[in-house]
Amino acid sequence: MPGVSFDRAADYYDLTRGYDADSADRIRDAIVAHTGAGAQARVLELGVGTGRIALPFIRAGYDFTGVDLSQAMMDRLTAKLAGDPARAGYRFELRQGDISALPFADAAFDVIIMVHVLHLVADWQAVLREAARVLRPGGWLLLGVDEAPGKGQATGDAPALEPLRVRQRWLDLRRELGADRPADRSNIWGHDPRVIAFLEALGARAAVVRLADYAHPPITPREMAERLRARVYSADWELPDEVHAEMLRRLESWFQAEIAAPDTPAALSGTFTALAATWPS
Repeated sequence: MPGVSFDRAADYYDLTRGYDADSADRIRDAIVAHTGAGAQARVLELGVGTGRIALPFIRAGYDFTGVDLSQAMMDRLTAKLAGDPARAGYRFELRQGDISALPFADAAFDVIIMVHVLHLVADWQAVLREAARVLRPGGWLLLGVDEAPGKGQATGDAPALEPLRVRQRWLDLRRELGADRPADRSNIWGHDPRVIAFLEALGARAAVVRLADYAHPPITPREMAERLRARVYSADWELPDEVHAEMLRRLESWFQAEIAAPDTPAALSGTFTALAATWPS
């Protein structure tokens, strides 16, 4: 099994995971600065989705290739570019396919990006081997993730944001009910020490780097709870109905006792970080 298709999420993905207007550009600029990618660099994104990472690269004129299991997600990306006056000059290609078996020649790309993808695939080692194969010597592989400070807990003098508390309580409930490892996926994230060790065994130098600040559009605690009720996050798609119902029951009880301002929006912000790996030239 190659991984999880996000066809069912294409209509709402940007509402639940999208960045604000400036964050994606900051992330692109930070990736370019870290990798030294010039104007002629060939960039590949594995799990390109609706383009929250890709669009700033494409619109800046980079030679950009995206691969995804979900054609519906990539159709959304294409639709966003349709009205751009410079559309005819863009250099991009989108391919539907399995990122553990890439249809590209060896050493074909200068920069490879994966964001929130590795945990969704069944064979994460195969994905990384393929990425290493199609990356040129001296190129960069970046496994990116959005890191929110505190992950639902207070940090220093800053109180925890209530929408994040709701999300974190949901994750805690998954663990309490033994439902924190969805089937048919690796459930491993890019900063995991096992990933670092595997890349180093492939001959790479790898380190976690902080690249850019990001912000998501504001959301209220109640809206976050409704997302969980509607199963908008992929980890909840295959939950047995009885487990999902019990999680909702426990969440509602906790919500009533713990959330002081259920309809007050908060902007969820943090730092886009990446496990950055490169192989000697």
